[in-house]
Amino acid sequence: MKKKTMIFAIFTLLFFGIFIKINYSVDTYLLFASQNLGYVQEYLRSGRLVTVIFFRLMQLMKMQPEMMYSISFIIAIACITCAMSILFNVLKKYIKDEMLSGLVTIMIIINPFVIELWLFVEMGIMMLSILASVIAFKYFDEFIEQKDKKNIYLCIFFLTIALFSYQGTVGIFIALSVLTIIINSINIKHFLKNNLWMFLCYGIPTIINFLVVMLIGNTRVGVKNNYFETFKFIINASGKHLFSGFGLYPISLFIILHIVSLLYVLFLILKQKQDKSKKCFYLLYIILMTYFFTIITIIPQDIKSAVMFPRNSYSFGSIIGIIFAFAIILLTKEEKKNQNKIMIYISFIVLLMEFVQFTIIGINRYIVNYMDKYIALQIEEKINKYEKETGYTIKKLAIYNLDNSEVFYPDLQDMINVSAKSEKLSNKALLVFYLRKELIDAEEDSKIYNKYFKDKNWKFFDLDQIVFYENTMHWYLY
Repeated sequence: MKKKTMIFAIFTLLFFGIFIKINYSVDTYLLFASQNLGYVQEYLRSGRLVTVIFFRLMQLMKMQPEMMYSISFIIAIACITCAMSILFNVLKKYIKDEMLSGLVTIMIIINPFVIELWLFVEMGIMMLSILASVIAFKYFDEFIEQKDKKNIYLCIFFLTIALFSYQGTVGIFIALSVLTIIINSINIKHFLKNNLWMFLCYGIPTIINFLVVMLIGNTRVGVKNNYFETFKFIINASGKHLFSGFGLYPISLFIILHIVSLLYVLFLILKQKQDKSKKCFYLLYIILMTYFFTIITIIPQDIKSAVMFPRNSYSFGSIIGIIFAFAIILLTKEEKKNQNKIMIYISFIVLLMEFVQFTIIGINRYIVNYMDKYIALQIEEKINKYEKETGYTIKKLAIYNLDNSEVFYPDLQDMINVSAKSEKLSNKALLVFYLRKELIDAEEDSKIYNKYFKDKNWKFFDLDQIVFYENTMHWYLY
């Protein structure tokens, strides 16, 4: 067991070790730049109470941002390693082959959409949500086998922990639980009954979390929605983002990878002599349930603030690993002799492609961080010079062209690597974080705009985009 855990730890460090060097997302600037970690209130309003406790404890211990980041990273590595170890022990009961069990486990947990979760300073608690969801699945699997209701209570408890850590990952519980239901259901009545237990385990913690969010007063949920508009949003966002990989992969490569994997699993099913229709139905059921419980958190949200990102689509990213596990379990002993090697080769190719993409994204993240910091320090130098020469102290900040500014740096245009200087709220936080001074929001000045910014068409950062007047800095975003 220790050897297996060590292997999973090595894989985790191999995929995410590049992030040992501290890098910040736009939300991280907001957290650390806000006075007294005030941005933690946003986590509270989202019902992420475990995250709130985590940061408040570190705040009480007077930790600096770098230490908070490092502790969160260590927790994240430990949680993902443990999640894979636990999932491996469940899957190997059904798959039998240890090599395949390990590869499928890695593909499910370290899937293409997990990468964004590693870019936030609260990554440790996000990974705790994944771990708690996997532990909940373990107890659900034991309940399905043993019918001991104690396991149901434990399942609900750990799913509650998962939801109060981060709601965007808990769909993985459904994706895995559907698999164990299919394996252990002896007839349609048994299948339906096991599904009801699964919905109960998922539903109780979800309702608790939702009620807490409503009591706290989150304006993004619980409003009167136009569900037709919500449905349109989900379909459009699924096609634009979810089914094309959010730009994390080249779109054609991402689509081909999933189509080829699905066709291969279909080929294995159709080659079998018995229950082809039932197995095709189960395959479709796995995909639809995984998709639905990926997008379900969007349904109660105000459509104006609803978003679909990799971080809240994590469970759908596990689809290749899930259907591979399904296909392997279906194979007879004779078929496994012929197909196991093919499955191992495909799994290695999938993981290798993912490793390459993660590395590219990680390197790009460092470049974006460097550019953001460079801009902030150039502005700081200009401010210091202005204050020294004039005697004024810059206390206010007016932002221009925010809605039309360039969100990405050249050649770094994936969804994750957005520039902090062009994101609403975080552009100010970027300066506050590096300049270590509070800045008050100021209104745009038409005279300043007409004199210095009008008809300009900058393609890159230029210090001419910074203009001072008395105690106000005017910043035109290119």
